[in-house]
Amino acid sequence: TIVAGKHARRKLLSPSGLDTRPMMSMVRGATVDMILNFLGSRSNVQFPPESRWLDLFCGTGAIGLEAMSRGVVEAHFVEMDPWVINNCTNKNINSLGVSKSTTTHTASVQAFMSQHHKNARGVGGAFDFISFCPPYEKVSYPELLLQLDESALVKDSTVLLVEYAKGQANDILPSIGKRLRRVRDRRYGRTFIALYACDGRDITDADVEDGEVETAKKFSRPVRRSDRTIRGEERD
Repeated sequence: TIVAGKHARRKLLSPSGLDTRPMMSMVRGATVDMILNFLGSRSNVQFPPESRWLDLFCGTGAIGLEAMSRGVVEAHFVEMDPWVINNCTNKNINSLGVSKSTTTHTASVQAFMSQHHKNARGVGGAFDFISFCPPYEKVSYPELLLQLDESALVKDSTVLLVEYAKGQANDILPSIGKRLRRVRDRRYGRTFIALYACDGRDITDADVEDGEVETAKKFSRPVRRSDRTIRGEERD
């Protein structure tokens, strides 16, 4: 289900099984709120004008479509399973009536990033936002995130969303390569979300959180930090 925006409460198709593992709608909504809060959106509803989104390991396309519901004008979806693309992603795109503003790529994320590593003109240029939500144990986070840092798909103002599990916590570093810096790290139940901003974006010290993971107690409310500590649990 789309959580907020112009397509709020619209249902999305999702296959059974763990390989696609779509992000829970409550977590997805809270994650998008976190990005908008970081950007300074008071309403937590609307992305900046002309924003473009790249949804890697897209599965059902839920994250990119949530972003489009909140104002993203163009999204690209990358998924290697043609059955998922044909029976879930494309059907969800069509049901929301956004097919003219979307492009699906039936390819592995590794192949897609390699193809556009040096030049992103083939996909309309670098993206404002990138979501990276892989099957946890089946990919190398350090390798792919470093490849993203060096990629033409990323520009000076790009914000990168990374979903991970507790087992990948050691791979979610404060910085990646030469450009990406971690600015948020949240735990939503068993799901962890880190947010990276490109060093080209104007970031103050207040925007960068320390190394602790903050646990979101209620997804519908903003997570607040105390003066001395972050409420929540540290990564083991």
